[in-house]
Amino acid sequence: MKFLNSARSFIPQLEERIFGLLGIHEKLDEVKINQGLILSLMQREQCPKNLQDYEFKVVSQWGEDGIIQHLTRAPEIKNKTFIEFGVESFFESNCRFLMMKDNWSGFVIDGSSKNVNRLKNSYFHWKYDINAVEAFITRENINQLLLKSAFDEDWHPVH
Repeated sequence: MKFLNSARSFIPQLEERIFGLLGIHEKLDEVKINQGLILSLMQREQCPKNLQDYEFKVVSQWGEDGIIQHLTRAPEIKNKTFIEFGVESFFESNCRFLMMKDNWSGFVIDGSSKNVNRLKNSYFHWKYDINAVEAFITRENINQLLLKSAFDEDWHPVH
């Protein structure tokens, strides 16, 4: 049993190192992003009746990539920034497509040092403008954490 538990923890680490060495994550993401570009262009031709009609998944969990593309297309957005929390290692997240396709800057928070370290060792951490912080969000620290993003000097904490 001890051997099985050891193997279960070792195999994902080995897989991650092999994928990293071969650049597989980055190559797969290139294909996904290109697919997302096509889906985003096709989405513009639609006349949907509800928000779910805009859903498509590139790196999000359920289809948020398409919805976010739709919602950010119409308004003029001065600062192309996002804040996302509970991102784990950011491999599957709501805002990664926005960052990679539209070059938005990101500030992400996760409570696990293992997840934040994996994110910081990923190819997209050095390639894109993303800042990752390890923290558990509480009512007492949320404003201080958000201030660490330094995105918008006009932003004011909620009291």
